Amino acid sequence: MTESAGSLELEMLQSLFAYNHWVNDLLLDQVEKVPADRLQERMGGGFESIQGTSAHILQGELFYYYRWIGEQQPRDRRPSELASIAELRALWKEHRGLIDRFLENLTAEQLRMPLRYGRRGGEASYELPLWKVMLQMVNHGTHHRAELANMLTRVGLEPPQTDLIVFFEHLSAMPLT
Repeated sequence: MTESAGSLELEMLQSLFAYNHWVNDLLLDQVEKVPADRLQERMGGGFESIQGTSAHILQGELFYYYRWIGEQQPRDRRPSELASIAELRALWKEHRGLIDRFLENLTAEQLRMPLRYGRRGGEASYELPLWKVMLQMVNHGTHHRAELANMLTRVGLEPPQTDLIVFFEHLSAMPLT
């Protein structure tokens, strides 16, 4: 692979994670508007409530980040144990800084390096290039953000546009016509 191809891979990955941060912030802005008595309302889906689904998205990001760096997630980093959306947002902001620093120091060679890990329960071990495991973080969040958008609609809020192209248009300040 050429050096320019490696640079393009890094740029695309960094853009995807910038999008991930942006869309999480947009949805958290809406979640903060949800009446407190509806945050824990059981609405179905994998994590039942707006707060539960929000916490699960962050938990997934923490899980994958710590897998990337080969460490166990600290016990004090359990989003499901947080009492409020404000606490969740604060942990997300801290976590976002960790991801950004990781991405700033990442090289194209590191993206291709194999990452060896075991699945929960120890039933199998895998070895994949780091970039594939990194993409899973964004993919996981996309699935659960769709569930969250549905829940927001059900409590009477309009979820924001979360398309990747809207993010790129936002960055370029290109007006939508």
